[in-house]
Amino acid sequence: MRQNGLMEIFDRSRRAQLELCDQLEIIADSLPERVDRQTCALTAQALDEVIRSAHAIEEAHVFPLVTREATLEVDSSALVAHLRQDHLADAFLVEELVELLASYGSGTPLHGPEASGYMLRSFFGGLRRHLALEQELLGKALGRLDSKGHGGR
Repeated sequence: MRQNGLMEIFDRSRRAQLELCDQLEIIADSLPERVDRQTCALTAQALDEVIRSAHAIEEAHVFPLVTREATLEVDSSALVAHLRQDHLADAFLVEELVELLASYGSGTPLHGPEASGYMLRSFFGGLRRHLALEQELLGKALGRLDSKGHGGR
């Protein structure tokens, strides 16, 4: 994959995840009285797709490139290992959140509003931190590689 194409895909994926975080925050803020069932159902569908796609892009293209070629101020192998652990944790949380959002979408919530809000806020807060770290380190590394013309596959 050409480097500039990878940077565009990385940025697009990041934006999609941040938009998802915003939507999850709106849902959490709407609990319990103002829940839009259709929004919950649509967000449940999008959640799994957006996160799986982002993880696939990073695992297949970004992480190998950063590990192989990047000159970071930190150990790139350790950073990638940490981010992969985040991906595993996110995958389990996504499954739970898809069920939770689908239950609100169908009008039969699995959990009360306090527990649901906590689950949503924990996920989108953690994802925003993860994305900020990726942008700070991986985004810079990809940008440097792009400016040097590296990374062609």
